[in-house]
Amino acid sequence: MATDLAKVSSITPSTLAGLKLQRVREVPPHFNLLIYGRSGVGKTLLAGSSYAVPEMRRVLLIDIEGGTLTLRKPFPDVERI
Repeated sequence: MATDLAKVSSITPSTLAGLKLQRVREVPPHFNLLIYGRSGVGKTLLAGSSYAVPEMRRVLLIDIEGGTLTLRKPFPDVERI
């Protein structure tokens, strides 16, 4: 436990509280997306379909309503939390 606390409170030339410092040019491009709409319009399938594009993987679905069944067959490797 003491080791974890030391790691979080430490500052080194390449880390701050255990987080790696990076120059902006070193960060791989990515984007976040929030899809909002009425129930049943296809939000989950739309989000999951981004898995079909290799450059858009790794897809994480934040499942609030338990609606992942629609992805089970077409995109079974989408990760959910």
